[in-house]
Amino acid sequence: MPTPEVVRFVVELEGEEVDLGTYDLALRELRTALWDVEEQLTRRPPQVAWIFDDEPVVRAVASPDGVNADTLLRIVREVRAGFKSVLDAEGHPVKWPATFGERAKRAVKKIIRQLERVNTITVAAHDAEPLTISRAVIRYEVGGRVPPLYAEVSSLDGVLDLISVRGRPHFGLEEHVTGRRVRCSFPEAMFEEVKKALGSRVVVEGLVKYRHDGTPVSIGEVRSLWVRPAVQPIAEIVGKFPDFTGGLPAGEYVRRMREDDDDARG
Repeated sequence: MPTPEVVRFVVELEGEEVDLGTYDLALRELRTALWDVEEQLTRRPPQVAWIFDDEPVVRAVASPDGVNADTLLRIVREVRAGFKSVLDAEGHPVKWPATFGERAKRAVKKIIRQLERVNTITVAAHDAEPLTISRAVIRYEVGGRVPPLYAEVSSLDGVLDLISVRGRPHFGLEEHVTGRRVRCSFPEAMFEEVKKALGSRVVVEGLVKYRHDGTPVSIGEVRSLWVRPAVQPIAEIVGKFPDFTGGLPAGEYVRRMREDDDDARG
């Protein structure tokens, strides 16, 4: 593996509104966790200078200066393992990695408790697979005060807009039924397909997360994207297919269809 010029660790807070206090706490506690794991690994005071981007995605970046590249990569992988231990616990007591000291444990717990204010937290460590943690897995940490989200493979219908490649690639979907904006994360391989669908009404399939009341929050694993064709007025259809209405004018054809439907239901 080539030596990286920089190593990244990302904590993405997803919610309808993420205030600056929540963002600032996540930034400070992530730095504490990174430094504590470094100290546990190297057995000396922290040397790494982590630099944070000024945006709602808490992205820590460091070059192999205070420690070598292998140690730096292990630091971010171990911190990711700490977040994964919370995810794997599924709301029960957490089995922390051996590299986690008490400061790192407290720091990750404080970040996880921000799920009282946001919907999901996504963690990405350099080239490792991102982890998404929802409210459903933190009952032990927050005493069950937060109504859990639930997830299932499903599809949503809406208008695709606001594509972003900062952090995990994602786009906004104005959901057709509720009018809510839903965040949809997609693999990089789908970027051209997503870009072509910008501004169109689409059907998106993936792992949809819902609130307890059934309203959608996000799609974390977009699997397919289908652009709905433009709706054609029946008069245009009749023009292309003259026998479509059996010789009736378009308005009369629609009226009779409605009457037949009412009779069938009556």
